[in-house]
Amino acid sequence: MADFKIRTKNRQTIDGECDTVEECAEGRVCLKGGKKYIIYKVKTENGENSVIITVSDGCVTVKRSSVISSTMKFDRNRKTQTVYRMPYGNLNMEITTDKIVDAMTEDGGRLRIVYTMMMQGQKFCNDIEITADRNV
Repeated sequence: MADFKIRTKNRQTIDGECDTVEECAEGRVCLKGGKKYIIYKVKTENGENSVIITVSDGCVTVKRSSVISSTMKFDRNRKTQTVYRMPYGNLNMEITTDKIVDAMTEDGGRLRIVYTMMMQGQKFCNDIEITADRNV
């Protein structure tokens, strides 16, 4: 496993309003047992957030662990359910995945996920791109 610069860029649209959230961190990319893993930690206002992204069989799982935690599953063949756990309560979400573009290898690359999330009756359209570049 080598060190990588991991960048995430999420373009989110809610009620016609667009917003972009970006994260940048040091991390690792590895292949193990036929699965790809992108692993990094990012500092947030709530402390450090551990992120493990798993790509397997055309599906992607994003697990975030900290004060706020969630496990989001992206599968183009079915809707998925998840719970966003926060200190003041849990939020239930339904995810419909429109597109997964996996161009990630053990040498880095790009992963893109386009999906719609329904939460408390509100629709969130997301286009997230994750890039991993080797630290030189």
